[in-house]
Amino acid sequence: MADQGTYTIFVLSFITGVLFAVVLSKMSGGGLFKTLKRFCSVPVVGDTKMVLVVRKDLGMGVGKIAAQCAHAAVAVVEELRAHEPKEGVNTNSLWWSWYSAWSVTGCTKIALQCPDEAAMLEIAAHAKRDGIPYYVIRDAGRTQIAAGSKTVVAVGPAPVSKINEITGKLKLL
Repeated sequence: MADQGTYTIFVLSFITGVLFAVVLSKMSGGGLFKTLKRFCSVPVVGDTKMVLVVRKDLGMGVGKIAAQCAHAAVAVVEELRAHEPKEGVNTNSLWWSWYSAWSVTGCTKIALQCPDEAAMLEIAAHAKRDGIPYYVIRDAGRTQIAAGSKTVVAVGPAPVSKINEITGKLKLL
């Protein structure tokens, strides 16, 4: 059994934490409580991830691949955020549930490779058929490859099992 000193330290630590959270929330315009509310309202959907599938036939350098993957990840998230449910509106959006779960559990992203454009477009078509968020990036053509080249497809965020059905046979980049 804990002694009086341990109990006192626990109570003081708890009160200090609560006061710190309140002060931080006031300083950040309520951001802390909004974040906690969002975290507590995330539906349980299991593990989620996003995959970034890169075409290997284009011969992009590592910096170009990194930039294209970043564009793809941001684009698919922006697409999801554009359809964010408003407070007080009842929504059953699977995509939003997946995004919410993904965003509060570490935003897992995996880079994979595919051989060519046809394979990449088949992955995008499979995601579309299965109702999984996806986004195909087309390059602007300012550096290494021709304008309009389809370079990367982002698939997800979605449950790991659904993503693996689409991309499970691809190799890591």
